Amino acid sequence: MSPVRPLHSDAEFHFSLDAPAVLLKVGGDVDAVLGYAAADFMAGEVVLAERIHPDDADIAGAMFSPVVDTAGRTVSLRLRHADGRIRCMSAVYLKRPADTPGAPPVLVLHLRDARQLAMTTLAPREVTNFRAMMENSDDFIYFKDRNHVFTGASQTLVVHSQPAEQRAELIGRTDYDVFPEAFADSYYRLEKQVMEGLPVAHEIQAFVTGDGRSGWVDNRKYPIRDENGDIVGLYGMARDMTELIRAQQALQDSEALFRSLYTSMTEGVALHELILDEAGKPVDYRIIGVNPAYESHTGMAAADIVGRLGSAAYGVDEAPYLARFAEVALTQQPQKFDCYFAPLAKYFLISVFSPAPRRFATIFQDITAAKQAEREQQRLTRALRLLSECNLTLARADSEHGLLAEICRIIVDTGGYRMAWVGQAEDDAGKSVRPVAQCGYEEGYLESARISWDETQATGRGPVGCAIRSGCTQINQDILVNPRMRQWRESALQRGYRSSIALPLAGLGQRLGALAVYAAEPDAFGADEVKLLEELVANLVFGIQAQRTRSERESAEAANRAKSTFLANMSHEIRTPLNAILGMTHLIRRTGLPDRQLERLNKIETAGRHLLDILNAILEISKIEAGKLELGDVELLPGVIVANVVSILQQTAEARGLRLVTELGAMPGGLRGDPARVQQALLNYAINAIKFSENGEVVLRAGVVEETAEAALVRFEVADHGIGIAPETLPKLFALFEQADNTTTRKYGGTGLGLAITRKLARLMGGDAGATSLLGAGSTFWFTAWLRKGVARPVPPAPATPADDAEAQLRRDHAGRRILLVEDEPVNQEVSLMLLGEAGLQADVANDGIEAVDRVRATAYDLILMDMQMPRLDGLGATRQIRRLPGGAQIPIVALTANAFAEDRARCSEAGMNDFLAKPFEPEALFVTVLRWLSRAPQSGAA
Repeated sequence: MSPVRPLHSDAEFHFSLDAPAVLLKVGGDVDAVLGYAAADFMAGEVVLAERIHPDDADIAGAMFSPVVDTAGRTVSLRLRHADGRIRCMSAVYLKRPADTPGAPPVLVLHLRDARQLAMTTLAPREVTNFRAMMENSDDFIYFKDRNHVFTGASQTLVVHSQPAEQRAELIGRTDYDVFPEAFADSYYRLEKQVMEGLPVAHEIQAFVTGDGRSGWVDNRKYPIRDENGDIVGLYGMARDMTELIRAQQALQDSEALFRSLYTSMTEGVALHELILDEAGKPVDYRIIGVNPAYESHTGMAAADIVGRLGSAAYGVDEAPYLARFAEVALTQQPQKFDCYFAPLAKYFLISVFSPAPRRFATIFQDITAAKQAEREQQRLTRALRLLSECNLTLARADSEHGLLAEICRIIVDTGGYRMAWVGQAEDDAGKSVRPVAQCGYEEGYLESARISWDETQATGRGPVGCAIRSGCTQINQDILVNPRMRQWRESALQRGYRSSIALPLAGLGQRLGALAVYAAEPDAFGADEVKLLEELVANLVFGIQAQRTRSERESAEAANRAKSTFLANMSHEIRTPLNAILGMTHLIRRTGLPDRQLERLNKIETAGRHLLDILNAILEISKIEAGKLELGDVELLPGVIVANVVSILQQTAEARGLRLVTELGAMPGGLRGDPARVQQALLNYAINAIKFSENGEVVLRAGVVEETAEAALVRFEVADHGIGIAPETLPKLFALFEQADNTTTRKYGGTGLGLAITRKLARLMGGDAGATSLLGAGSTFWFTAWLRKGVARPVPPAPATPADDAEAQLRRDHAGRRILLVEDEPVNQEVSLMLLGEAGLQADVANDGIEAVDRVRATAYDLILMDMQMPRLDGLGATRQIRRLPGGAQIPIVALTANAFAEDRARCSEAGMNDFLAKPFEPEALFVTVLRWLSRAPQSGAA
């Protein structure tokens, strides 16, 4: 065995080829070759086998196998340097027996960087030719020695290497020095095959240029042999295939994408070939391919239709849409349209284009559901618009019939339905349904249709009858097949009615009827549409009830107006003669009469006043029931009210031998309410107590029974020792026109209104009224009223002018002042003129409002007494005209009216009147009123 000759700058390793191999010795320039110190290997910190490139595992395996090989071998081996990069090495090794018998063989390995080996040089002429080729070639050309070291390279290769800029810089380097390791590995793999004897190693390989661009080359490597046929190196040529590969890849991607789309797209796709006759006219088309979605949409298998003519495949005489498809195939102009495809009973959106002459492809989408949804949405939109317009109609309608007729019209015109009608449920023997409003119907349909809501009759089992009877919506989606429509089917279909809905009109426990709506197409009433129509009907029922309520209210208001007008007229007609009677009685009494005549005159006056009391009571009740009685809110002193009642009735009680007694409880200060109404109620009780008592005393009480921070509930009572009231009669006393019995009515008189008025007044003041009684022992009548608490303060007594003083003061201070009396009733004229004359006043008369305006225009008056109701021009109109005359705004005008309602006072004030004097008036009241206004007005001269 000849020893291995050490190489210059070698790294030397000795291994015992045990399992595993054991490093025995490290020598040579290990640091220069591998970048590690020998001690690193000996200490086991670096393992040589682990530094060998994984792709050279076959070489390492042969080298470390425990088989003696003393001949020595030279191989190319890649190892990873300490700097992390791969180095190509020339490895020379042999495996000798161990010095110790039986010991494993010893591997002696010398490694040398392949770049340090001597390179073959060319002859000068060859060098020139070689350089020209290397500098001008478009391909990538390179030469390498047996150890994979560049011995030559074209300038084009420099573009793909780094960091070299000239081809000469590649000489003496390996792929691992100038290319990324992954690329160098792929190049080395091919070169290994060449070095092992493969005639040519060929592969499309990726590359990355120095500036980061990537691409592909067709890399081909060939062995270089010496004169002995031994491989001493290789040369390679690589051609840039980037554009071609990218074009091929794009084509493949496009084909793959098309195939993927074709097979996976949800739209159906079909390829066709146009069939022409001898004259070149399109007569049919052949189906040459379909995708899976086509089969899904049509329910037709590809195996059954591919290769067949369109007419045969779809079972029709002419292939569907032949003219349109032929136009696309012959002109190459694409088209898009949607249609109803009758053979499949579906709607499709179809796009057609021509990929080649006389061929066309269709891409179609099943839009049946979308079309149905669109129609449903259109109907829903119409129903919403219909609901909106109907709601506006509800607000504007002025009659029930007008409302129903307009609703039917809107349903047809806005809702797009064929016909609508409203049937009223009658309570006759046959429970018939009577049409009361309709729109869109053809003459004769409703007239000939007999409809009932009686289940026992055939005519009562239709949708309308069922809706009325059950109170539930009845939907008839197809008149043609609905057995319940058998009786009306022929007539309905003749008029184009295909589906209908009947909606019950019911509310507040009443069956009002039904609304029936008809459509021209089947299945016209979707769930959402039905909800909107039901909402419309609910609003319509509300509208019907509102119209009926309004009609009833208007009737009631008209009745109230008629009642008020009647009462006002009756008040005027009764008060006017009463004013004359009482006025004349007063004047006659002032002239002086014998006692017998004076007694008769007193009876006349008493009868007149009694009649006036009855009239006032009736008017009071009317005002309360009409809600026209307004309560005052002024300071109220219960003790003063009780004292006033005692003062008023003291003489009457004494005349009957009765004693009036008062009992007052503690009261909070500052109570507020309506003193006149409280006094009126208490006076009613006290008058009755005196009337029904013959001896003893009458007790008037007032006290607080409940109190809050804001108000006090005050109870007023009147107790007597009179005849008493039977228990069975007591509950009826506070009803209108009720008294204890007919006997008392005859004996004591009265209208039976006083107690009713008292209870109504008490309830208006937040309280109530009642009575307790023991027959033969007396009665106690009570009422309560909530009185608001205010600020307690002393109230100075109002200055009062006695009637005698008023008349005397008029004569003394205002004699000769000019008064205009506007009155149309002659007797009242006479009475008023005599009273004014006796007071020293100068009075003129105007018989109506027109005369009054003329007199005021001609004469300056200090005061006008204006009647309200007169012919030609009433007092209100006359006042307005007088106020517009020069100086007319300053003249005091006092209304003389027999109308005693609060609104009458308001109307007088609005017209410009200053005061109000109700007929019949007491002469004393007239004098006080005239004095009050003359004292304020400056004296006027004649115009």
